[in-house]
Amino acid sequence: MKRHLALVLMILVGTVFISAMAHSAIYQPKPFEPGVTTDKANEAFDLIDDSLETGYVDGANYQDGCYARSLIACEKIKKWIEDEGHDECSVLTAFATDSDGPGGACTLQGPGVRWGYHQICVLRCEDKEGQWEDWYMDPAFEDGPVSQQDWIQTFCGGTQLPDLELKPGPRMFPTDNDPTISPAERRRAKDEIKDRNPRKP
Repeated sequence: MKRHLALVLMILVGTVFISAMAHSAIYQPKPFEPGVTTDKANEAFDLIDDSLETGYVDGANYQDGCYARSLIACEKIKKWIEDEGHDECSVLTAFATDSDGPGGACTLQGPGVRWGYHQICVLRCEDKEGQWEDWYMDPAFEDGPVSQQDWIQTFCGGTQLPDLELKPGPRMFPTDNDPTISPAERRRAKDEIKDRNPRKP
């Protein structure tokens, strides 16, 4: 009986641990060298960059709306993965925040932007050795896909690590625990993007 209870307890603890890992970010120690997934990352980035659909265009109002842009970007990249048969790749949603709020050490600065939080889409691909590389897709502030460390450098200026959470699939908000996007959420995101876009789709 004791052995049975111990086994059940171990399974429960393991399940909680795995669940927690799925919702927290694993910090990568350093930028990776360009590898076999680089071309895929560049192709995915080009899909969402300079796009009226995703809202990542010159002159867009980036003062808010990162949730909407990342959702549509993740959906667009997810469709590309499915259409092109890139089974070794998947999309995640990354949410970074500074508990000190805007003006803290991790404040993203840009034209008219002073954020203590940010949400973007991440492309995760495995190489031939089964090692995964996460590419952070942020056309609002980056010229191409970057490693986690390089993105944090932009966000925090290298001074500290933000609170970072990764969840699989497209997400409307960081509190969204369901990767299934409803038609209402998609419409809301598209309306938000359109309102902030200088060139209306």
